[in-house]
Amino acid sequence: MKGVTSARRTATFTAMTAIVDGEVEKTFIGQVRGQIIWHPRVECQKDMPYSAIFQPDGSNKTWAEMTVEEENAKSHRGQAFRQVREFLISQIVLIPSELI
Repeated sequence: MKGVTSARRTATFTAMTAIVDGEVEKTFIGQVRGQIIWHPRVECQKDMPYSAIFQPDGSNKTWAEMTVEEENAKSHRGQAFRQVREFLISQIVLIPSELI
């Protein structure tokens, strides 16, 4: 990316999850937009080569500089799986205790 201007150093991380069960087919998408910084400030996370150079919009830290909690709160995977959780919770049918 040498020579690429700051304005063009954008990236989007996307994660998609799906639930398929008989007739139900539901997908969930999480996205995080951000910038590719010029130089890493820390080492990459294991198996995540872009973690030291991707800085999500609205953050002053790259993925690799964040705590696990900070990253999970912002991450594309976290967004997608929180949607899955909310969907599954919405599908729970409460059975009155007298019927159990």
